[in-house]
Amino acid sequence: MQASCLLSTLGIYIYGNLDHAELRHALMYKAFDLWAFNDNSNDWSSSFYTLYKGIADTAKKNENSVLAKRVLNTHPSLPQAAYTGKFSNRKLASIEVVLKDSTLTVIMPGNIGISLQHWHYDVFRGSFSRWWFGNTWVQFLPGKEGKMAALQIDGTEYGTDR
Repeated sequence: MQASCLLSTLGIYIYGNLDHAELRHALMYKAFDLWAFNDNSNDWSSSFYTLYKGIADTAKKNENSVLAKRVLNTHPSLPQAAYTGKFSNRKLASIEVVLKDSTLTVIMPGNIGISLQHWHYDVFRGSFSRWWFGNTWVQFLPGKEGKMAALQIDGTEYGTDR
């Protein structure tokens, strides 16, 4: 007597036209539950909503904490033009800071831009040209010659090419 084994596979494709539309995860897990376990008891939509709402609430609380620490009535240490130039990081590609319509803008690979608004001292709040990237912080670090020697974007340092 010979035993036969029937193997089956499942492939699921869930497409969406909006990134971070987390419904896709709920649909995927629901399909796995139904196909593999014949189980319709999990409400994945509610579970993921609770998870992502908690993440968003924590992020908002953290952002409000940062906003409260702003030092008001400060100015950049140098004129805007002194912040421009090319900066590089050994592990990452080079970036450039340009003055575009009276706004400092970081140009990153892939034509990604970050428009900078003065926050306090030599720290700027940056808004990505691709809104779904959100906001970031850019801090310029002056050198001994009175020019900017480096900048940090969310803690990643880029040195000047000057």
